[in-house]
Amino acid sequence: MSKTTIYPLLFFLLLAGLQVNAQRRNGNPPEDAKASQIFEILPVAGKGYVTIFTDRGETPSKVRMIFTGASETVEAENELSLVRRGLSGMVESAFIWEGQLTLITSLFYPGPQRDLLFIRRFSLPDLEEVASEKIAEAYVPGRLRIPFGYALSPDSTQIMFYSWSYAVPEDPVKMEIHVLDQQLTRQWTKRFLLPNKNENFYIYACKVDNDGNAYLLCEDYKGKIGARIRDDKIERFVLRLDQNTSEAVSFAIQLPDKVITDLRFTMDKQGNLYGAGLYRDAKKVFQAGVFAYRIDQKTQGFRKKEIPISKEDYQAAHPYADADGKHVSGTRQFRDFFIDRLDWDEQEGLTMIGEQRIYDDDKDTYRDILVIQLDTTLRKSWMTRIPKDQSTLWGQPTFASYTYLSRGDQKYILFNDEAENMPGETDLPSRIRSFDLQYSTPTPILHMVKIGENGVLQHQNLSTVIRAGSKTGLVPAMTRSDQENTFLLYMVNLNNPEAEGEVFPISWMRK
Repeated sequence: MSKTTIYPLLFFLLLAGLQVNAQRRNGNPPEDAKASQIFEILPVAGKGYVTIFTDRGETPSKVRMIFTGASETVEAENELSLVRRGLSGMVESAFIWEGQLTLITSLFYPGPQRDLLFIRRFSLPDLEEVASEKIAEAYVPGRLRIPFGYALSPDSTQIMFYSWSYAVPEDPVKMEIHVLDQQLTRQWTKRFLLPNKNENFYIYACKVDNDGNAYLLCEDYKGKIGARIRDDKIERFVLRLDQNTSEAVSFAIQLPDKVITDLRFTMDKQGNLYGAGLYRDAKKVFQAGVFAYRIDQKTQGFRKKEIPISKEDYQAAHPYADADGKHVSGTRQFRDFFIDRLDWDEQEGLTMIGEQRIYDDDKDTYRDILVIQLDTTLRKSWMTRIPKDQSTLWGQPTFASYTYLSRGDQKYILFNDEAENMPGETDLPSRIRSFDLQYSTPTPILHMVKIGENGVLQHQNLSTVIRAGSKTGLVPAMTRSDQENTFLLYMVNLNNPEAEGEVFPISWMRK
């Protein structure tokens, strides 16, 4: 069976209301569109979506929320001031939690150098505020924002926040954990004093299990702080913090004579933790395999797995391989890949999704997407690559990279591409053309790839049905899924990336 298949259009999807942008076409943009910017788009399953705007600048003064219903009409709006008694504030995050819009905001007190963190909840669809709570207060001298993170438990009954009071660089890390329930009632709060120095410590991500135990994915740099960071001096570990002890439990994530280049972690419905990343040999630049681990929620049993990936395995994962083994992709070497996402499935196991990214002095290059499937015992099932080549001026990633969206147990990758790179049933690209945003404005297509069983790739050119304009591109960082039946694609004119874009809902035919 061919690894590349073009889906029949009507079988693949049904697009509805594609030319409607509620913020623009229904006459409800912020009063001065040039002074505002989109902050977040949040799908509400079966009901519509919320679009959130803030005014531009480092310290915005207000946030505007707009709820657009399933019929693509605006049903409610609300505007909040972020300034209180002259103190500046920020919207830190926004998400849907158990059918309500939830905002995380902060307020900075410049005199005592303290930052306050708040959680605020709004009913849908009317966007009326129904609850708010101060979460944490942190001493942050010389900073305008509190170092913090949050996570929802797998059963959505609890939310956990960590807050980090950053003072003297040489001081030990002071970490506070706050766990609240759905009514914003505090379940427990505790401060932990960690043996790591502030200047050497970094937190990648956080999780919380259904019992309210917190997990932080961290690193500690053991080298000299300076312009050059040595990978072999980085120690990575998971911290487990709970209400019954004042000391964190640490799980070391290290491989002898190897360097872990990146890490992610996720959690299953029972609260078991799964993590994975890539590694290389200490004295080489090429990546050499996958490192995966599991932490049992009940016993804290720690199981690690090292999975070598050879050059031949990596090259064979290219879906357009010729009979003689040659490949059309320019990424022949297994290097510079970063894992962006982990997905756990009770039957299939752990899916790793990453991308090859090369950062030069004058440009950034975004190449193949790598998908690695591990089974439920963390053994490699299959690996595939999605060919891609994009380049942008340094620090201008708006239209580059990709977005990963899921619908139930189905997985999709979307990205801007050249039309010549779209494969047919038997007609494969002779080479991958670069989608080059450095010195010109290309005419993009919206390339969607469904990742099927055993890594079989199925391709669709969405531009043939969306009709968003010849110079309109997807903004991957602002594209969302409601996990059920709808994707929200945010599209902007390539010639004016700061302009207001359009939201394109994609709805599948229900089974």
